[in-house]
Amino acid sequence: MKGISSNPDDLALWRYGIIAPLLHRHDGSPPLHRELCALSQRSYYTPDGLEKRLSADTLRLWLWRYKKLGLAGLRNKVRKDCGRTMLPEVFRNQLTLLRKEHPLFTVKRILRELLQKGAWDGRKPSRTAIYRFTAAHGLNRNVNEHSGESVRPFEYPHFGDLWSADFLHGPMVKDSVLARKAYLHTIIDDATRYVVSAQFHPAENTESLLSDLMMAVRRFGIPKRFYTDNGAAFRSHHLRLVAAKMRIALPHTPPYKPQGRGKIERFFRSLRDGFLTGRPKSTLRKLNADLAEWVDLYHQSIHSALDMSPLNRKLVDQGLPLEQIPLTQNINDLFRMETDKKVGSDGCVRMWGTRFEVRDAYPGEVIRVYYVPWDHSYLLCGPDKLFIRPLDAINNARRFDKPVRGKRTNDNNNPQEKLS
Repeated sequence: MKGISSNPDDLALWRYGIIAPLLHRHDGSPPLHRELCALSQRSYYTPDGLEKRLSADTLRLWLWRYKKLGLAGLRNKVRKDCGRTMLPEVFRNQLTLLRKEHPLFTVKRILRELLQKGAWDGRKPSRTAIYRFTAAHGLNRNVNEHSGESVRPFEYPHFGDLWSADFLHGPMVKDSVLARKAYLHTIIDDATRYVVSAQFHPAENTESLLSDLMMAVRRFGIPKRFYTDNGAAFRSHHLRLVAAKMRIALPHTPPYKPQGRGKIERFFRSLRDGFLTGRPKSTLRKLNADLAEWVDLYHQSIHSALDMSPLNRKLVDQGLPLEQIPLTQNINDLFRMETDKKVGSDGCVRMWGTRFEVRDAYPGEVIRVYYVPWDHSYLLCGPDKLFIRPLDAINNARRFDKPVRGKRTNDNNNPQEKLS
């Protein structure tokens, strides 16, 4: 299992500690499937200190293996060919030589070099065997060993010079009859430690990120830099497009150097200790409402690195005010994405499983659609950016209704109107 200690006994004992409550069941115990589901809702820390969630089927398999084979059944199976390799010696030598010449190349790039040189046909030996060989013999790229520049602490002088953003895995929240994990997305100013945005979301994705960034820009203005890690949401095409529209630089944390994110990590530690620890389960709305109150207190508390509160540091800042969005500018235009859609035979385009009716478009035509991911009811299309609505088939059917006889009001041949 990836991310877990390689010692088989440590792994087996860790698994045993999880399923141990299931070994002493009695007649009054709840059904087994209910206990498995309850255990699957928890988070567990592996022997390597990583947080992990386990499915009920995995726990059931471990329980069955332990009852059948004892502690040995909870160990990972050892491959029969462990320690051996089927890679030809000539290929191994060329692979090792390329790694020495290019220590920062990824294994994928090294394989591409071997393919171009004709030393590998792309099929045999298989990529799985090659990756297994490079991992076993220390031939994977190690950025830490070849990084000549050390990490240095930094701090920008004024509010808005740099905003840092990151996600934090939050607590479980009530969602109807079920429970789901909430994710905290936070944007903090580097100079003042002022929390520009902090909001729990049901998912860790680009939509959560950009919805918070849009509200922060609307409140405070456009920052000069937006500093993030290398997560999928922060590397998305949509974020790069939005940053290009507003002239925001997007520096990222260097790989394998989390020290550059010390300020926001320190804020997360304060939030865990002062807000999340011991908190009872609640709804997402209640969680965000309580978080807003806690952030207000944080802004007014003395920060050890500033010798003043983040709010006072922001108020005494002598930097130039941030560029504001013009009042006549629709902020959705800055955060809108674009995509090309083909008009179907029914005169509609499909987005998010919904049909949107496009007027004056013929079937088969490809049109440009403009949208924001978090608002599925607001779409524009075409060069004129005309508003399009979800298909209302019932309303469209009314155009076939015939007018009722005797109810015509604008008939100039009506003798009653002439007499009046």
